This record gives sequence, C-alpha cells and structure tokens, in this order.
Amino acid sequence: MACKNFVTHITGSITNLATDTPLASKYVLVVALFFAGAMVGVLMAEMLKARPKIAFASPVLVAFVMLLAIALGGKAGAFGAFGRDELDQHSFAMLGLLAAAMGMVNASIAAATANQVRVTHLTGPATDLAGNIVRAALGAGKGSAIEARWAMLRSAKLGSFVVGAALAVKLADDLQYDVFSLAAGILIVALGFTGAPEQPSEHPPEEVAKIES
Repeated sequence: MACKNFVTHITGSITNLATDTPLASKYVLVVALFFAGAMVGVLMAEMLKARPKIAFASPVLVAFVMLLAIALGGKAGAFGAFGRDELDQHSFAMLGLLAAAMGMVNASIAAATANQVRVTHLTGPATDLAGNIVRAALGAGKGSAIEARWAMLRSAKLGSFVVGAALAVKLADDLQYDVFSLAAGILIVALGFTGAPEQPSEHPPEEVAKIES
C-alpha cells in the first residue's frame, strides 16, 4: 500500500529480476536484505542458545524498532509520498529495511519451533496444511491428533495473515505510514502471548505443536 509492492514475497521479487530488468539490482538488494535479516535471527538464536527465550525475543524486538523507525522516517518524508505508484531509491530503501525486519522475525519463529513454523510466506505453510489434513484423516504421520493440531495451527496462521492484510488495506489510507507502527504493536502483543520453548532445537515436532497450540 505504501509503494504498491510486496516485501516478504521472495518468489515474486526474484521473478522481478527477469521481468523488470532496469530495477533488477534493486530487487537483488531486497532479497539480500531479507536473507541478511534471517541470518541475524539465526545468529542470535545460536549465540544465545543458553537463553532461548531471549534468543527468540531479540530479533522480534529489533524488528519492532525497525518498523517504528520506518513509520517515523516515512512521516518525515524519507521514503516519499505514501501510496505512490513509482518505485525509486526511497521506495527500495523502505522495502529493504522491511525485508530485513521480516527476515529476522521469520528466522526467530523458525528457530523457536525447530524449523516447523514460518510466518512471512504462505506457499510452504499451505502445502504443509494439505499434508496435515490428509495425514490426520488417514491417521498417518504423527497420528491423527497431532496432525489435526498442526492443521488447526496452520489454518489459523493463514487466516490471520489474510486478516492482517485486510486491516492494512482498510486502514492504510487513513493511517498512512502510521500503519507500520500498528504492525510494530502487533509484533509486541504477539511476543507477549508467545511462549518460546526452553530448548528450541531439541523439541520434536509433536512437542512444538503442543507449544504452538
């Protein structure tokens, strides 16, 4: 809504390398910063392995600060007019910062759930949901109860993604860059309600499912 583009859709950004050649280097930057943000999230998880709750929260808190900074910078004119159609260096600066923030959040969630959960894309989770539904019906995989729990988790996550996008569309015209402050607030609320596992890397999938539910 801010610049008519997406930030966590890495598949689309990489496709744009071929379809929008004049801006290819800019899309490379967005993808690279998502990757760099994810690396920072994993680095925090590894360096703070002895204190997993802090390891989980730290990248989310950094992303919170970055979203607030984007909101303030946008209101100060650093990223151009909200809702413009053209993509310029200011647009890509904002997209790059957002990509880094989302990479950190995604990596933090993945590290805290033994790489079972992702939150910034839908293709993989939708595929996993299909598998959970089939295995729950057949009593295969980890058993009907656990597969059904995973299916409910992933269904709720996909639904929440849609609700969040709808809220952004509805509120963006009025809030403009303040919509990023709202997103930052949602991150903090989510962090307050989330219990990261004591030893993320050691939990088997069924234990992760219990934690997530």
